[in-house]
Order: sequence, then structure tokens, then C-alpha cells
Amino acid sequence: MLLEAKNIVKSYNEISENILVLQGTSLCVKENDLIAVTGESGCGKSTLLHILGMLDAPDDGEIFFKNEKIDSRGKNISKFRNKKFGFIFQFHYLLEDFTALENVSVPYFIKTGKRKKSLEYALELLKKFRLEHRKDHYPNQLSGGEQQRTAIARALINKPAIVFADEPTGNLDPVHSREIMDLIIELNKTENQAFVIVTHDPDIADRCKSHYEMKNGKLEKIR
Repeated sequence: MLLEAKNIVKSYNEISENILVLQGTSLCVKENDLIAVTGESGCGKSTLLHILGMLDAPDDGEIFFKNEKIDSRGKNISKFRNKKFGFIFQFHYLLEDFTALENVSVPYFIKTGKRKKSLEYALELLKKFRLEHRKDHYPNQLSGGEQQRTAIARALINKPAIVFADEPTGNLDPVHSREIMDLIIELNKTENQAFVIVTHDPDIADRCKSHYEMKNGKLEKIR
């Protein structure tokens, strides 16, 4: 088991009202998993993803990584998160003043301080994603699909155990959405890369190995 979340509870205060978003939900993520999480807007899908990825901490509940309990508020959590997890969002969040190659290299450079090695590894990933010919282009010179493929390469450069994707095709047309999902499935098959994907797209959910729906603050397994 890579990651196990047990009885996760999360609430937010809005004005004078306490809103309970997650009500004791649980999820297990294994190596080579490809999991879709669907549900209505505002139901807590992204909140759960952020908690699983240690971007946020639960009010209650436990999270284990490879059977070791993890403190999401621990002083070294950022280092742990950057080493173990990758993230893809609806918007690519590429650095506008950096080329595609430089954008992909950034996490590895932050981790190691080795600029040359970072660029070499980034180029390998761009070749794998059929983007070598765009390596010196800036984000505004890339198509939407190319921007998101670059963002996926960036998420993978540190060889994360799990990639968390929050609406990774939300800003793309159907053709580019399918291209991105094809790439995710290929990585899952060839690299045994685990993914947890939050999506509103039923086609994406249907192509995942497992499908959960968030209802009333808890996950219900669909498939």
C-alpha cells in the first residue's frame, strides 16, 4: 500500500457557519492505481486531493504512507511532499519567463541543485512526451495540450510515488483532453505510475481503473 487515508474529517469556517466538507472518508492508493474521483462542484473532491497530497491537513483522521503515519503539519512535510508526490492542476501554472525545458527542470533543480543534470533529465521527459521540438518555446507559444503535457512532465521529474491531478483536462477541448488522458494511461501502464484524478468528465472516469464518487462528505466506490 502506498497511501492510506483513514476517517478524514475537514471543515471550514465561513462567516459564522462551520461547513463540514469531509465526514470521515477513507481511501487506499496502491502502486499502479489509476483512480478517478467525481462528484458535484463543492462536494470536497479537491479538498480531499489536497489532504492526500499533504497540501492541507485534516481536522481529524490519519494518513499513512507505506504503512508509516504521516503528520501533515510536521516541519519537514514540504520536503516529504516534494519528494513523494507530483501535482497537476486545471491550469498549467508554467512559469511564463521560462522555456518548456526550464519549466520541467525546476523541481529537480530545487531538489538537487544540479542545473545541468536537471536540464538533461527534463529533455529526456520532453522527448518521451513528444515535445522535444518545443523545448525552447515559452508557455504562451505552446498549445493548450502542449502546456498541460509540459506540466505533466514537470510533475514527474522527481519520480513521485503518486501524482495527484485536479481537473487536469478542465481547460482543454475534447481532442486535447483525450490526448492528455492517453498520456496518463500510458504512464500508468509503462511506468507503473499511480494517479489520483479529480474530474467532472465521465469519459475520463470511465477510462480509470477505479472510480469513486464524493457524496455527503464520503467516498462511494462506483467501480
